[in-house]
Amino acid sequence: MRIGKNRRPIFIWSKESRWIVATEHGGRVWNYPVFAFDIDRDHNAILVRTEAAAVNTVCATASSLLEIGVRP
Repeated sequence: MRIGKNRRPIFIWSKESRWIVATEHGGRVWNYPVFAFDIDRDHNAILVRTEAAAVNTVCATASSLLEIGVRP
C-alpha cells in the first residue's frame, strides 16, 4: 500500500460503503491524518473528509468519521 512520502498506515476500518484510513505522517512535524472515503457503485473511492488527530485521539476520530453522512 502506497499512501505518500513519510506516511505509514496505522489501521484501516470499514462500515458499509465507508472506509477509514488512519495514518502517521512523519517529518519535521509529526501528525496523524485520518481519511474517510465512500465507495460508490462503480467501486470508485471518493474522499469525504480528512481530520487531523492527536496520537491519543486517532481511534475516536476514526470512529466519528465512520458515522458522518453514511449512506444507507
